Amino acid sequence: CTSCKVMEATTFKDPRVQEALARFSVIKIDITQNNADNKALLNYFHVVAPPTFIFLDAQGNELSKLKLVGEISANKFLKTLKKID
Repeated sequence: CTSCKVMEATTFKDPRVQEALARFSVIKIDITQNNADNKALLNYFHVVAPPTFIFLDAQGNELSKLKLVGEISANKFLKTLKKID
């Protein structure tokens, strides 16, 4: 999506974001294809639009209050990452 490409070129290029993400396992899922697996994944995590950022704890439980939707600035993304311990 357009917002995904913008974030790849801005937010995720920010050295502060790269450093903060180093302590996480990051999984990027391309949902471009409208297939059953992608629909099931979107439904499971209640994704309404890309990009959506979902954070899970070490046990695999979603930290739903931290979910981010849409084009996010580096500063806002960093604020969310700092809430995770």
